[in-house]
Amino acid sequence: MKRTMLFLSSIRSYRRTNQYSSLNRRIPAYFMGFITKGRGRLIINDTIYSIEALQFFILTPGMTVSFLSESEEVDYYLLLLDVVTVNKQQQWQLSAQADLPPLLLQYGISLHKEKNIIEQLERLHRAALERIHDADDLFIQAMFQQVYGTLVQELSIVEHTQSSDESLQESIQYIHAHIQQKINLQTLSSIAKLTPTSYSRKFKQIIGETPLEYVNRIRMDEAKKRLTGGRANVKEIAAKVGFNNEFYFSKVFKETVGIAPALYIKRHQLSIATVACNSYSDSLRSLDVEPVVSVNCFRYPGMNEQEHQRNLAIHFHTLALKKPHLIIIDRYHLDMYDRLKHIAPTICLDYDLDWKVTYRKLAEILGRENKAEHVINQLEASVHQSRRKIRSTLGDGSLSLIRITPDAIRIVGSPEHPLNDLLFTELDVSAGSMTPAITSKIELSPDQLSSFSMQSDFLFIQNRFFGANGADIMTRVHSSPFWMQHEAVRHNRIRFIPNWYAMSWTPLGRQQIIETLSGIEGCQS
Repeated sequence: MKRTMLFLSSIRSYRRTNQYSSLNRRIPAYFMGFITKGRGRLIINDTIYSIEALQFFILTPGMTVSFLSESEEVDYYLLLLDVVTVNKQQQWQLSAQADLPPLLLQYGISLHKEKNIIEQLERLHRAALERIHDADDLFIQAMFQQVYGTLVQELSIVEHTQSSDESLQESIQYIHAHIQQKINLQTLSSIAKLTPTSYSRKFKQIIGETPLEYVNRIRMDEAKKRLTGGRANVKEIAAKVGFNNEFYFSKVFKETVGIAPALYIKRHQLSIATVACNSYSDSLRSLDVEPVVSVNCFRYPGMNEQEHQRNLAIHFHTLALKKPHLIIIDRYHLDMYDRLKHIAPTICLDYDLDWKVTYRKLAEILGRENKAEHVINQLEASVHQSRRKIRSTLGDGSLSLIRITPDAIRIVGSPEHPLNDLLFTELDVSAGSMTPAITSKIELSPDQLSSFSMQSDFLFIQNRFFGANGADIMTRVHSSPFWMQHEAVRHNRIRFIPNWYAMSWTPLGRQQIIETLSGIEGCQS
């Protein structure tokens, strides 16, 4: 049995301009390279490979390599690797010579999950630059293994596709070559020499989506590129991506992307209004976009009908006055969609437990994708820098969170929420103990708290009160056995916090939470 392990020695980022070339370099060690922008020719031991953005390459000791750029600018990462191969007969022994898996020795392979790879490389590069202590190396190696794992998974899919059914690959090439034309399942299955049913099943199994979903995605991706490129004509672009009907194209584009093509063309200049419980306004500001108006029309518990209707009238009047190009709403305002769309085109962002999915969707709508990735990378660097300080401050202290509303006490089980993910996974804070254990959101009255045990060194409480019931429920909580017996109460380790549950959905909010935790007083055992 033989196994090869890869470790990261260093990572560097390069940008080459003016038709860069590098000739006849002899490679002294193992390198892994990723092209992120541009294209060129890679010449390895007199064999020429065309290589372009979103492709990777491996260089091994003894190779003679030349690179000739074919674009004005080339961006790439170069990773210096330590490669170790071990053999096992009766026990594991280090081999005298490293032996790379053949899977890695492929060139000109495009990566389908390019956003994942590029995001991981950016995080890895940043972490390597910020490395201070030897202990940071463990974290950096773990990040590299994530990159390597994603790469191997991508290459395995390509190899499986090529080896198991080359005709399926031919059908995919046909899709890309005939994107302007009508493409039907019968034609694709005939190319693959399969029945339509078998072809659809195999396609979904290998590619991860149905043939129709794949065709539409490729068409929409191509449409987005063309709509971004200068003098865009929706009717012409519709025809170039296989739609005879401009209006049907607009309908499909809006369903896929979220906004109509006419808005997508000028997405960098759109004036935006948000109508949401979620802090979309903070997300916009982190993308350097200031909303023209941000309102919350949700009727919270404890808010009477008269007050709610008065707020609605004020908010809708403000929206009408501001005349935004686009209104962005969350799922809590879907019942107002028809009314809002008479003011401006309205889009509801899909709910996803991963806050980054929603954030990236928002960035795509506004043409701020690069800015979003930069913000996410900065936040992850902040998490990495703050984790050790927070753990040092808290010691072995644990933390519990509750949310008090006029009607109930809410506890969100782990993971179930971006706030829990930030605190107990990313920042590695110890969670308090709960009996019985919960894995989802529960709501209790103050009287029911006596049947629920939650012990922790710190208790963080977010309260949201409307009307007279707020003071009453807090009084009942204070008089409950839960409160009087809680360790954090006895040791005065209670913190009243703003709405961290909402803040945890945005980069700015998550950063504020990190800063608050970094500044709390320590827990002495």
